[in-house]
Amino acid sequence: MDLALGIPSQVGMKIIYPGDEMEPNADRDPVRDGKGLIWFSPICPLKSDDVQRLLVVLRETLDQSEFKSTPITFTTLTNRCMAAVLPIAFDPQVNRKGAQLLYRQLLYRCREEGFYPYRIPIDFILEAQAVQSPGYWATYQSIKLAIDPRNLYARGRYIP
Repeated sequence: MDLALGIPSQVGMKIIYPGDEMEPNADRDPVRDGKGLIWFSPICPLKSDDVQRLLVVLRETLDQSEFKSTPITFTTLTNRCMAAVLPIAFDPQVNRKGAQLLYRQLLYRCREEGFYPYRIPIDFILEAQAVQSPGYWATYQSIKLAIDPRNLYARGRYIP
């Protein structure tokens, strides 16, 4: 559950370093080693119809991409919701644009079905803003104003 709380871990390393023995203190640096990884993790109610609908959207989107073999796992977050977890692993020199395109397609397709990711990479914040309703951003702005009235944190980064 640490990963769901935003606490870094070595979980994704097996995906971008396949076959590696995963020694605890190994010198791994994905950027230095030319590894790319984008996580897509939409939240879904724990209802069989919703889970099935999400799985169909994910599988159809993956099947239309160059990342057909991307695994899909599920993590139960509460007794009412779960997160689907898709690690989009890529070589930044070869298919960064393809990985980014897939993320955007997943974001839009899932939004059409009412599923939103629990976290969005900074590179995709504009797309995230585009898929939210105006009421969402008004609420977000009022919360931001309440906790950061002088606009000191992340000025101009997340609110359209």
